[in-house]
Amino acid sequence: MGDLRISGLATGIDTESIVTDLMKVEQMKVDSVKQDRQIVEWKQEAYRDITNDLRVFKDDYFDYLKPQNNIRSEATFKKFSMSSANENAVLGTANSDAIEGEYRVKVDQLAKSASVLSSDAIGVDSEKKFLADETTGTFKINYKNGDADTISAELEVTADTTISEVVNTINSLDGVKAKYDTTLDKLLIWSEETGVDQQISFDTSDSSYTDILDALHLPTDGDVITGQQAQIDLEINGVTVGENIEVDNNDPTIMGVGFNLKAETTDFVSLTVDKDVDATFDTVKGFVDKYNEIIKNIHGKLSEKVNRDYRPLTDEQREGLDDDQVEKWEAKAKSGLLRNDNMLENMLLDMRRALSDSVAGAGISLAEIGIKTSSDYKDHGKLVMDESKLREKIASDGEKIAKLFTIEEGAYDCNATSTERQERYNNSGLATRIYDILQDNIRTSRDNDGKKGTLLEKAGVKGDITEYKNTLTDQLIQYDDKIDSLLDLMSQREERYYQRFTAMEKAIAEMNNQSSWLSQQFSSM
Repeated sequence: MGDLRISGLATGIDTESIVTDLMKVEQMKVDSVKQDRQIVEWKQEAYRDITNDLRVFKDDYFDYLKPQNNIRSEATFKKFSMSSANENAVLGTANSDAIEGEYRVKVDQLAKSASVLSSDAIGVDSEKKFLADETTGTFKINYKNGDADTISAELEVTADTTISEVVNTINSLDGVKAKYDTTLDKLLIWSEETGVDQQISFDTSDSSYTDILDALHLPTDGDVITGQQAQIDLEINGVTVGENIEVDNNDPTIMGVGFNLKAETTDFVSLTVDKDVDATFDTVKGFVDKYNEIIKNIHGKLSEKVNRDYRPLTDEQREGLDDDQVEKWEAKAKSGLLRNDNMLENMLLDMRRALSDSVAGAGISLAEIGIKTSSDYKDHGKLVMDESKLREKIASDGEKIAKLFTIEEGAYDCNATSTERQERYNNSGLATRIYDILQDNIRTSRDNDGKKGTLLEKAGVKGDITEYKNTLTDQLIQYDDKIDSLLDLMSQREERYYQRFTAMEKAIAEMNNQSSWLSQQFSSM
């Protein structure tokens, strides 16, 4: 088609225009396939948008790595707040294993690291040197953490050695830190951890070692410097849990509470553990709101009007429109692509059923805690919430609500038989059921047949191998092949048209030549 053609010389016929008009029919065939391809591509994008929404929902409310909002975890329904009568001495954070009521703590002693400070000013000069001329020796420090092997750091010291080199040598040991302070002119060494397992010592085997320790005003007796354990007395709701409880650090977790010991006390400090109704309520409400948002979005796609008069624009049509007109046209053309989609309809029905069926062993239903399915059919299964009732039930029946959502028999298995799946469903909480439905549709792991989640197999998702290998992508590839074939056929047909017109031009030219010759012969007679 790129060849230069000069036609119509013999006949005066505009061959170029005729062929162009003839090729419009062929171009319409190509455009039609391109439009069909565009519809599949848009449909794939629509599926992927839904998949991404479901993945966000799953990440936000079904991820054990996000315990604050994990609706499958009992801890979500056992949230506590904690206050201290003396925040300068003891703070606490209650986890799901805490006991509601009063914790009383007396801090007999705080945990300390193994540490040592120069007993006097070292006499570091302006060049940061600390030894007299011609003095030499070796500095060697040892560190041991419990049953771990002793590790050491050593430095050959001369009059040119600086205090910074000593500090750097000590800091090279994992678990030990050192700092020289210019104002005090002293060296501080300490273990990063606290407790009696922390041990620091210096080599004092001969004078070459002790001379350096003397210069730094560090101990030369060879004794091991150890850390100190914290020691507390603890009462819970009037019951003595322990006296002189020894722990290795100042942040122990005991009986469901993470304590932060800040100062020694002569009396007990009272800490109050209360059920954090607001925190649990916020998580449940967030889950319900996100669920409603998802079903509204999906059902909107399922019920969207199909605008059959709006096909995807061809290249020629697009050229005649501005950007705003193109955007409006495509919005209408995209409408209804997922209308009455069986896969999405089944997923919504499964979700609705999962939330409405009773949970064996929970002793309470969703409706009984103030959450019901809307009676308005136009809401298509939207959950409506009585916030006051939900708060009351969280306060009074928190454990039952936890079971309602989190009961789980075994783990999700994509290869389970229908009987096994039904058994798991019957003995699972609401969140577990929804999680299983999400896994069936958007999981990235494969089953024994090599299949991933239904939506991923259908349309794929970015960041996964299904982005390039899925049912709709296979269709797009088939359309690409068909378009290429049509374009090749179109090129061949155009060439044949030109060849025929060229042959006609030649034939007419020959006839014209013969006619001219005959005229000349007759005129010469």
